[in-house]
Amino acid sequence: MNEQKTTVPCASAQGFHHPPGSFKEHRQYYYRRHGRYFEIMKSDPPSPNGVMTASPLYPNERYLSQQEASRRVYELNGWPQKQESKPIHL
Repeated sequence: MNEQKTTVPCASAQGFHHPPGSFKEHRQYYYRRHGRYFEIMKSDPPSPNGVMTASPLYPNERYLSQQEASRRVYELNGWPQKQESKPIHL
């Protein structure tokens, strides 16, 4: 199977340091736009030179809406789902 890799500079290589236990430190999965769809990406460990790579988690699993992809990322990362706000009736 032909596996596609995406190269992204590591946040620490750019001078951005995240405190221990922060949200960004525990982000293993994220979504990105792929044409008219959104696909889930899995981060690989950073290389010694500070370059991070990512691979599509499921090449055939794509989402039409950003909201659906976001829900799946929250589920995979083990984060609690965001509560949808309810309209206030006056």
